[in-house]
Amino acid sequence: MSEKEKLRLLWRERVQDFRVSGLTMKEYSKENNIKVHQLQYWNQKYKDDKKKKEKSNWVSVNLNNSRSTNNNCQSLYLTIGSCKLEIKLGFNETLFKEVMKVLIELC
Repeated sequence: MSEKEKLRLLWRERVQDFRVSGLTMKEYSKENNIKVHQLQYWNQKYKDDKKKKEKSNWVSVNLNNSRSTNNNCQSLYLTIGSCKLEIKLGFNETLFKEVMKVLIELC
């Protein structure tokens, strides 16, 4: 991987982290020792990627619980891009929301 590709990957991860952090750009930049204008630049750069992805925002949902060996435990299977999730009854909603935010950005 070239240095340019590494830099892009690093900033893509930073932008995704910023977007789910709930912080302002100034707060996030200060906490992560980066310059606000750099975060603004990369956030704008990847905002166009987000718009492109929003055109196809459908995800597949597999409601077939035949994989479950316990009849009392129903599961929901989600496929988002190349990621597959199994959500069982009693799941942690906060964690699920955070995971979904990240997956939506990545896929």
